[in-house]
Amino acid sequence: MHGGALHQHSHFNHHLLLLSTSTSTTAHSKHRMTHQSKIRELCRLKDNISASTTTSVAQSLPEDVLYATFLSALPSSFNFYLSSDESFNKTDTVAPLNFSWVCRSWRTLILSRPKLWSEIHIVGDFRSDEDKDKEENEKVVRLQRCVGEWLSRSRPSPLIVDLAICGYEEDHFKEFIPLFLSESDRFSSIHMDVHYCFTLSGFARTRTPISFPCSPTVTSLRLNFKGANPPKAIIDLSRAVHGVDLPLEYLSLHSRSSVLPSCRDALYLPCLRHLNYSSTEEEEKDERFQQLICILCASPNLERLTLAISGESDFALASNHGRKPIHLPRLTTFELSVSDRLSNNYFLQVLEFPSLRNLTIIISSGDQDAPTPLEPEQIHDFLAHQCSNPPLEILILNGGDFRPTPAMVSSLRNLLSLLEGLEALSLGEVIFNRSVLEMLTVPSGDSLESPLCPSLSEIWLCRNSYQSELKTHDFAKEDIDELIVSRWKAGSLRRAIIECPLFGGMKERERIVECVREGLSLQEFLLQADS
Repeated sequence: MHGGALHQHSHFNHHLLLLSTSTSTTAHSKHRMTHQSKIRELCRLKDNISASTTTSVAQSLPEDVLYATFLSALPSSFNFYLSSDESFNKTDTVAPLNFSWVCRSWRTLILSRPKLWSEIHIVGDFRSDEDKDKEENEKVVRLQRCVGEWLSRSRPSPLIVDLAICGYEEDHFKEFIPLFLSESDRFSSIHMDVHYCFTLSGFARTRTPISFPCSPTVTSLRLNFKGANPPKAIIDLSRAVHGVDLPLEYLSLHSRSSVLPSCRDALYLPCLRHLNYSSTEEEEKDERFQQLICILCASPNLERLTLAISGESDFALASNHGRKPIHLPRLTTFELSVSDRLSNNYFLQVLEFPSLRNLTIIISSGDQDAPTPLEPEQIHDFLAHQCSNPPLEILILNGGDFRPTPAMVSSLRNLLSLLEGLEALSLGEVIFNRSVLEMLTVPSGDSLESPLCPSLSEIWLCRNSYQSELKTHDFAKEDIDELIVSRWKAGSLRRAIIECPLFGGMKERERIVECVREGLSLQEFLLQADS
């Protein structure tokens, strides 16, 4: 075997090792089978090297094997920091460029396979510690040139782009971001997180809106432009209508506008599985809200929905919104974060999720003088409306003004009584108090009272403000111990997570030590006191 073949032989051994390692760490059996088949293919090709040294083994590799080898062997990210010693300096240190140095055959192979260039990740900080100089400009130009070459080599393959950068728009962004937007017609996945840093000139400038057409190939889309006076981003969904097979599965609308079909009832997103929507107080809420409702109604197969709405809003009072139910039969996970009572109640009244398994309700206080109350009866009615025996498995409640009055405690008890199959419960901030601890404690053996949530296997209790703890806590460490021990002895509890600054050292307390010794998983977070 001549030198070139020996060289290829050693490379195959290296790639086999990488794929073997990947196989051992892959969780999915389907993925394991795929990796194992690729290993067998590499073994077969490696054995052929001795029989034939005139034909390039690399040229014989199937594209899926080449792609897996490429992704396993080298990083596929640009890490770019102007003010760091780790600045991007050499274009030949980024995959797949390294493969072009193996031999002439590999170089020919790499340059002729667009799929090997179809995934690009860029993480970087375009801010410099001082005024930009010639050297820094050259670094940016070199990065732009390399990215442009990369995109050119990838044509016509579908693109996977993950961009997480921050900096000053007037310096570099206006030349850099258009490189990707010009390729929008062939995106498979595009995630852009861009933070615009504050400058006096930039804050005063009216930025040109960025329009992003939703291509017929895109499956995952997130445009998150934030910071000081970011440009308005417009996602064009006008082509997503009945009769068009749009494969979009993930859509994240971070305070962005959408262009919908002229007839909004024509909007149709049958493949959408995960929708993430957020809005802030400063925006045109009414129009954005109508767009959100339209998207929800057009997504019958949605499985996960995250809504984050900050500031006071009056959209639910408008007569044209009405109270028409939005029925999503496949949705299993719902996360709602609001700062006003109206928004919270509106969504809990109109949304219908009969398959809901995971519910998160977060009431953020914002800057309001009067805290928004957490109303367990609203959550109870929301769940009871779905079906007589809600299949909820995980419930997370955090924030809000929860006053342990008899009526409030009773409404929380009614809510938890409804959830006999609940497996995990997380209570945060003011919801975590003595009344609630006593409510969740399993009654003693001679009591006729049935325990709440008998299937509860995980509980998370959080009071993460030291000063508020000093002012409002009405329980002792023994109350927490009794809850955990009673649940453990009842046989269902397997894991407890406690965040409580005042009552540390749980793992040293005798009753808890015994439970941990018997198998209880206990995590304790001791938070620092507020300054």
